[in-house]
Amino acid sequence: MKKIVCWSSLILCILTLAMSQNNAKANNTEEKVSFTYQAKGVLKVSGNGHLAWSDVEDILWEEDERKIRKIVFEEGITGIEDGWIGFWFSEVEEIELPQTLTVLGKSALEGCGEIEKIDIPEGVAKIEKNVFSNCERLMEISIPSSLTTWNSPIKDCPMLRKICNLSSVELELDDCKGNKTWSVDGTKVTKLLPGKTAKAKGKKFKIKYKLLGGKKIAKLPTYYRYGSNMKLPTSVKKKGYTFLG
Repeated sequence: MKKIVCWSSLILCILTLAMSQNNAKANNTEEKVSFTYQAKGVLKVSGNGHLAWSDVEDILWEEDERKIRKIVFEEGITGIEDGWIGFWFSEVEEIELPQTLTVLGKSALEGCGEIEKIDIPEGVAKIEKNVFSNCERLMEISIPSSLTTWNSPIKDCPMLRKICNLSSVELELDDCKGNKTWSVDGTKVTKLLPGKTAKAKGKKFKIKYKLLGGKKIAKLPTYYRYGSNMKLPTSVKKKGYTFLG
């Protein structure tokens, strides 16, 4: 009888401890991340640890999402997980990352087509695959000395012109399907060595005009360089038509 009582008490203690731990985890999850909306489309994100997909999924609404133009991640955030920024805030124009950040997860900024420059803080060790994929206006990136893992984060960034590598890691460079070349001090490269800075130049494409009965009334560009932000002169625009490059 005593043995039965002892075993029952032990089982009860284990169940109580497990329930307490689960409750603690649930409370931590609820309090992990907070969002503060400010004037002029600024969103402040505060909390501790890695930001996961579920942290934002049930909090943001479509009307709020469209208004966000700048995101400030406060100190305490250590990682931004898969697709976190790119999926929810594809129209964001500016991002401030905290000094506590160590990981940019897979596709974290993928599709953020309005960002032109991003400062990656010292302390970031991992930049995973496709982090900057399809960031169409991104022009410059500086890689911190703390980097240890570079898992092909850049893909299809046509306007990216400069990468500064302060790390000890050799960086693979994306040529946008052969549409641009990278060089270091005038020498073409496909990988960026530690301590070096690479600059890109887009491929030139000849422009042909079909005026369809119209006539040229101003000097027109004869070629387009991949990744440049060229606009078609108003002299060849026609009402109801859009230049697609």
